[in-house]
Amino acid sequence: MSSRGIVTGTGTQRSVGYSNPEKRMADDFYETPAVAIEELLKREKFQDPIWEPASGAGAISKILEKHGYEVVSSDIRKDTYGEYPELDFLKNSIPGFYPKSIITNPPFSSALPFILRALEEPGVEKIAIFCRIQLLEGKERYLALWSKYPPARIYVFSKRVTCSSEGVTIMCFAWYCWERGFKGKPEFNWILPE
Repeated sequence: MSSRGIVTGTGTQRSVGYSNPEKRMADDFYETPAVAIEELLKREKFQDPIWEPASGAGAISKILEKHGYEVVSSDIRKDTYGEYPELDFLKNSIPGFYPKSIITNPPFSSALPFILRALEEPGVEKIAIFCRIQLLEGKERYLALWSKYPPARIYVFSKRVTCSSEGVTIMCFAWYCWERGFKGKPEFNWILPE
């Protein structure tokens, strides 16, 4: 155990979800696994056009396109998939573009502002965010998000999926889906990928 009370040791760290900031990917870039996107599309339909504002290497965008969706992709990174590299979603919109849906896997460190920003985008009817289950925790997130803007549905992966090329599965993930005009409590569902 360190002097700050953090239990050290690879196995223990992974079991409690501890993340070493020195070993994190630049810009929190963790690619969404294909199985996660396919499982979402089995359960939800979206209106075109779709904006993927954290497109990275195109994991989400490419599968949406394969399913026939019209997708516009952007990312803050320069080496990104899509039409709008180096576009900061938290500060900018795309001139003349009016998405009906937003589907993305934002950096976890920016998940709350990403979601709040997506909820403000004019004309968007549906939002799907792939994020850690830990998004549900925390007073700040409760006050800023959950108490004001409850999602319509949350799909929790009962079997862990990995966003790392190393195959490490220390985090639990879920899809959080908002629909414009939804009131009430979210419906929880479980995804049981094979």
